[in-house]
Formats: sequence, C-alpha cells, structure tokens
Amino acid sequence: MKIALFGHGTMGRVLEESARAAGHEIGVIFTSANVGDALRLLPGHAVAIDFSVPGAVPAHVEAAAAAGVPLVEGTTAWQGDEARVRTIVDGGGGALVYGANFSIGVNLFYRIVSRAAELFGGVAGYDPFIEEAHHARKRDAPSGTALALQAILSRGLGRGEEGPRVPIASTRAGHIPGT
Repeated sequence: MKIALFGHGTMGRVLEESARAAGHEIGVIFTSANVGDALRLLPGHAVAIDFSVPGAVPAHVEAAAAAGVPLVEGTTAWQGDEARVRTIVDGGGGALVYGANFSIGVNLFYRIVSRAAELFGGVAGYDPFIEEAHHARKRDAPSGTALALQAILSRGLGRGEEGPRVPIASTRAGHIPGT
C-alpha cells in the first residue's frame, strides 16, 4: 500500500518505520518544508496519515479530500475546527477517520472507564479526576487520550456538556517509557 504521511515527529517516524517493516511504501512525507505541494503529490496514494500539528489539520484534510485520498487523523487538539473539517470532507467527497488514540488497549480501557462511570455515577461523594504523565517532548497537554477519558467520564456520570468537568492534571517531564 502506498502511504503519505503528514508530520515527521515522533509518531510520524514510528509510522514510517512500522509501515516500511510491514512492506508498505511511503510515497511522500509532508513537513512544513513541502506541505504546500500536497495537492500535487497526494494523488496515487492509498491513504494519508496525519500526526502533525492542530493548526495544519484543516489544510491537510482539504488537500486529501481534493486529491481523493482517504485520511487517518491522529493529531490532537484540532477539534475546535471540527465543523470546518466536516464541511470540507462532506463537500469535497473526502473520507476521514480520526481518534484520540488508536491503541487497542486504550480503546478497551475507554470501554472499562465508561462502564465504571455508569456504576459510580450514583455513588455519593464520587469525584473522579485524571492524572497523566508523558515524556517532555509530547506537545499536547492534556493529551487527546485524557480529553477522550474526560468526555467518557462526563457522559457516564450524567454530567453532559454543561456539567462540571472532570479535572485533568498533565505532567510533561523527562523520558517516560511507553508514552
């Protein structure tokens, strides 16, 4: 499969290595130096994967939709532009899949947290919070995973969008393996 990558930071490099090891071709890697050529270079790719920066997401979605290339969006903290991104995808006939975390283990954990929130929702004095720790080079704080957990807990506890938010404490320090 021919894959295009947006972003070549930590996740982009891991994706490149994993894709090549699995026998896939990396057709192009977009960075700030060449992303202006995305519309010209994207056609012919089976998929594009984006782990870049939040402000670049709408432009990447637009280029992928215009080129007819499905996009997997792994960048965090772009959801403030979600309405705009949906308009681009719907209007341009694009295809987009996004998630806060693509790990199977984390997605199973989301389900466990959802069920726990339902069970604890009626317990007086139950007041959850989230603490997360990542390596110093991780750009987003809180992480997309922590934000997803916050939303899951709020829904499960019946707090909705307007209720009190589950607090998140984020640490970015040193080298924390596995994060």
